[in-house]
Amino acid sequence: MDSNDLLSKVLGELDALGIQLPRGRIHLDSYGDSAELEQELLRLIKAGEKTASTSLAWAYSTVGAEIPSPGDIQLVINSHGQPEVVTQLTSVRVVPFSEVTTEHAALEGEGDKSLAYWRESHWQFFSRECERIGKIPSEQIPVVCTVFKVLDVVNRSAVRTGSR
Repeated sequence: MDSNDLLSKVLGELDALGIQLPRGRIHLDSYGDSAELEQELLRLIKAGEKTASTSLAWAYSTVGAEIPSPGDIQLVINSHGQPEVVTQLTSVRVVPFSEVTTEHAALEGEGDKSLAYWRESHWQFFSRECERIGKIPSEQIPVVCTVFKVLDVVNRSAVRTGSR
């Protein structure tokens, strides 16, 4: 399924659940590169502990996507292409890996929320991403630091039946 078909499918599922999206540019997004990491990050978002994320800027150009902007809507899907969370970006900054701040690391909500933990875990992730796209990781790799607010957590048991 190509990305436009997947977006249409996800939008249809959200509509069936009665989830209304605000105006804005809409993107599909996912977290992690393994089922375990994906589930942990989604759990943190749903619990309100994770309100920020960081991605490899090079990964956007590899797939021909634009770097997101504040106000953009992110439809966060799981590895099965099902929507899990709807977020809206409130801040987007592109910085070298070495310039990610302590505050941003804490907003990511992972591990002990320290910059040291963030650097170690994200270095491992970005190294795998760089290998996947044929780039060499360094402290200067461009990363996209986003901060978001959760608009909706998808509850699949709340499918509309047509009568309210």
